[in-house]
Amino acid sequence: MLPVVIAIFFVIAVLFGVCLFVFIRSYKSYSSEDDELYDDIPEEKPRGKRPASEASEKVKAKGTGPETKSKAGAKSATKTGAAPEPKTVAKPATKAEAKPVPKAETKPEPKAETKPDSNGFSKPAGDELGGFDTRVATKDEMRMLRSAAAEKSAAGDSAGHTAAADSGAKTSVPAAKTASAPAKITAAGPSAETTAKKTDGAGEKNSKLVPIVTAVAASVAIICIAALAFVLISSRTPSDDEGDDRPETIALSYEDVEDVREDEYKITSPATLTAVFAADSKITDVKVEEGDFVKKGDAIYELDGTSCQEMIDLLEERLESIDLSGAARNVNVSAGASGVVTDVRVSVGSTVTSGMVIAEITGSARHSLSVTVGSPLSVGDDINVTSGGVTAHGTVTTVRPVSPAPSDEEDGDGGEDGDETGDGGESGDDADGGEDDEETAWAAVISFSSAGNVGATGTVTVDGKSYTGQVTRGRGSVSNVTATASGTVADLDIRPGDTVDAGDTVAEIETPASAQYADNEFEAKETQIQLDEYRQKLENYTVKAVADGYVQELFHKKGETVARDMKAVTIVPQDSLALEVKLDAETAENMTLPAPVSFKVKKTSDFPEDVWENLSPDDKFNYTIDSLAPADDDSGVYVGYVALTDDDQSLFRSGMTVDASVVVYYRYNALVIPENLVKKGKVKVMDENGEIKEVAVETGVRNKTGGIEIRDGIERTYRLVTD
Repeated sequence: MLPVVIAIFFVIAVLFGVCLFVFIRSYKSYSSEDDELYDDIPEEKPRGKRPASEASEKVKAKGTGPETKSKAGAKSATKTGAAPEPKTVAKPATKAEAKPVPKAETKPEPKAETKPDSNGFSKPAGDELGGFDTRVATKDEMRMLRSAAAEKSAAGDSAGHTAAADSGAKTSVPAAKTASAPAKITAAGPSAETTAKKTDGAGEKNSKLVPIVTAVAASVAIICIAALAFVLISSRTPSDDEGDDRPETIALSYEDVEDVREDEYKITSPATLTAVFAADSKITDVKVEEGDFVKKGDAIYELDGTSCQEMIDLLEERLESIDLSGAARNVNVSAGASGVVTDVRVSVGSTVTSGMVIAEITGSARHSLSVTVGSPLSVGDDINVTSGGVTAHGTVTTVRPVSPAPSDEEDGDGGEDGDETGDGGESGDDADGGEDDEETAWAAVISFSSAGNVGATGTVTVDGKSYTGQVTRGRGSVSNVTATASGTVADLDIRPGDTVDAGDTVAEIETPASAQYADNEFEAKETQIQLDEYRQKLENYTVKAVADGYVQELFHKKGETVARDMKAVTIVPQDSLALEVKLDAETAENMTLPAPVSFKVKKTSDFPEDVWENLSPDDKFNYTIDSLAPADDDSGVYVGYVALTDDDQSLFRSGMTVDASVVVYYRYNALVIPENLVKKGKVKVMDENGEIKEVAVETGVRNKTGGIEIRDGIERTYRLVTD
């Protein structure tokens, strides 16, 4: 604000000076014209010793004005083409300078050094120019000249000469006629009286402009001063002390701020797997190269395992030579035929010898039911028979009519008759030829099988009526189950009444081992243990991939001798690539998560050309960091991993370098002030009451335009003091 006020003051001073200069110049110009032409100019004191009466008498005696000639007149005559008058410097005139006198006040001019001329006039010493009289005429002389000019003009005297000078010009005094020849007077312009009148009118007109110019200058000055006062009043800030100048302030501003860190990072895998050698040997072959994709179990290194393989071959031969025929074993006993178990002669724990009968199985038998029914049946009909609580499926094998038809009650009683009738089937012819009206009955024989014991009687149901008859049991074949080895019954799977099929295991007999078998068995176990150990050692001579992925680094080459637990290969599991971001502790602890991150890959010769076919350094990838954690090496660095998407996994390789930009801090609508206003952690502010004070602030990130974020210390109602 102060520079603006100084500039306004400077402009006003310049305007005022210009107006004052114009006023003074105008005033001087008008005063000069009045001194030279107006009749009321105060008489100037003579500069030389010249009797005033002598000059006056000479003029009057002539009757006409003496010939006068000034420098201006001479020049005028020359310009108009008039012949120049011959110079006659018999009586040089004394030059008297007329000093401009403002208005009515006239100050006498200091006397100059003079010397008398031939006529007795006084003129300043050295004031001669080529013999011309350059003395300035006095007031009386001007009056006489004007009178003489007027008389000559009225008489038509062509020889009269008038020298009229313009405003401020010097007028010469007429010189006397020389004795040798009369001077020829040439009219070179208007008369002195006419010129004086015109000049008087101009002087009066210009003198009227002086107050106007003065008024305009004063008005401009007043307007400028008023404008300056208005600016000063309007720019003042509220103050508790009336009359004090307050500092300039600005309002608070809010904008989005972010802190971006740019650095080089690596594409890697947090789940990288490193395999080591499990044996001391020499590398005979390297199966893969760095960057190759491998499957789990694929061979990577082959070591020299000749000695191990030789031991394995020896142990295998020894194991095969051990006789284990006398070893204890369990022998299974199977059923030789299908049927029903009708007898079991041993139990679990019984001692048996080879060929001993341990169970009896009876084959399935057909039983027959002879019954007289009231409804007709046909041979081959399927019918169910209930006997001994068991219902079996049966088939009608024989049907013959009998008469008279038995009642339901008689059917049961005449079962035996039915048998007898059945046996005497030939007598059925008499029934067919009967002409009596008695109802006809049928004697039927039904054949059926049963899984259990068959009762003495059986029942059938025909057309909803039950008929009971006598059952004749048939007998099937009987087979024995015998022990196939001597020993102890270890398991028994049958009991009487069970139905079995041929080939089913019905018992298990444990045979005892021989005395030699125990020694052979011990030797065989020891040999097998050694064989397993050497086979495991042989596996150690091959380094295999432990997961599907890319070979990141091979630590050794073919022909090198390696030792147990030395690093062999690093494999990056498939779909485990991530961007590794490392930040210092202070940045990580104040970081806003999740944080945006973008990166571009840097193409290098560390990877084959086919890798760069689908990946360009111009491709930009955008991701988000979700978490950070301290590194395991206690370096104070925080590490975050950004997992790549499935589409990007195939583009990158572990170990690639990228140029990444990480937004470590972001805040929406944050308070941002010019950083130069923060002095030693404090900012000068004006509160809502107009009080000026310094407050301590907590700063944040800087932007690119010289601003800094204020996180705490400044209220929204404050204004910033800028000076």
